[in-house]
Amino acid sequence: MYADVLSPSAVERFEKCPKQYWFASKNFQSKPRGYGGAVGSCFHQAIETYIDMHYKKSFEVALAWSVANQEYFSGEVQEETLKIWNAWIQKHTLPNIINVGNLTFPITELAFGPTGDKVHGIVIQPKNQVNFESGLRVHGFIDMIYAETNNENQITNLVVVDWKTQRYKIPFIHLKRQAQIYALAVQKLTGFPVRVEFAFIRFPQDSLVKWTPTKEELTKLEAELANLQNHISLLPDDKVAGRVGEHCKWCPFNFDCKEYSDWINRPNLQSKIWHTMTLEELAGEFDQIRSKKAVVTKQFYEIRDLMISEMQRKNIDMVGDFMIDNRWDKEYSEEAETVIRDAGGASYLPQKILDEIEMKHTTYSPGNPYIRKVKNASY
Repeated sequence: MYADVLSPSAVERFEKCPKQYWFASKNFQSKPRGYGGAVGSCFHQAIETYIDMHYKKSFEVALAWSVANQEYFSGEVQEETLKIWNAWIQKHTLPNIINVGNLTFPITELAFGPTGDKVHGIVIQPKNQVNFESGLRVHGFIDMIYAETNNENQITNLVVVDWKTQRYKIPFIHLKRQAQIYALAVQKLTGFPVRVEFAFIRFPQDSLVKWTPTKEELTKLEAELANLQNHISLLPDDKVAGRVGEHCKWCPFNFDCKEYSDWINRPNLQSKIWHTMTLEELAGEFDQIRSKKAVVTKQFYEIRDLMISEMQRKNIDMVGDFMIDNRWDKEYSEEAETVIRDAGGASYLPQKILDEIEMKHTTYSPGNPYIRKVKNASY
């Protein structure tokens, strides 16, 4: 299987589910990101422009410049981006612009990897080439690097910053591979000690997650990743199996996955009962399962996917991404953030149902985060 160059997301993907890695390596079409993805992209472009201007213009000006002539960033997306920035910057400061030798910090949009490779459309230059004695080949894209210096303006430490715009704080265990590869690459490029920080900008009070590796940890990590790369490259395509679990509901390739399909269609008595229900009856069953406030179980996914299958069978258009649409997100964002975080995420629902939702009667609770009341719906 293809493993010529590893990225943080590729390593995480393979360790989570080899089949997901395989789908991505074969360029299978994934589901679009939707509103949340647009806000994330908008923020990243705006903050990079703001830093590159050395803070000489306001963030609002940087935002306007960075999204000019890009229809993907609607007015609502820009408003949301500015809102979360204003909340975050009240509690935090960006690093000062400093010159050390021939370098100006902070550095933004650093692509590293093999020379000539492309990451996020940026061609990697020889000065950013990362070579490892073990033969490991990795590439990646770093949002920002700033330098910590001593009284003589000498670099003592480099800090890698990755901006996170998710509505929930990702546990560090799911960020570890990204932190490891970034630290490994920057330390190899520069020779300086490295600290990695994840900045969750929607959480101004408790924004930063930090990790500082030792030199011994990075040496061990290089060997571990080199072995993993070799293992992936020797794995035949026809031997790649999906690893079914809770992560499947977020997988952008789940509708193409045989293991996932077999799992949600496995025969049992309850499945037979559910298969006879209407969409509204299924929604009621779904609501009852979630109202127990129990750990998400296979029942939850099975009934959710039966709903999706029924929607597809009746040719009801699906929303391309999570059901948080612009209207709902704007009106209930603060309450929704807590609910969705507690519930573990949102789910897919059809546009027809979304359009018929009575917004003011939506019930928000950890037990009922994303079943919305449908009135006068006919299927």
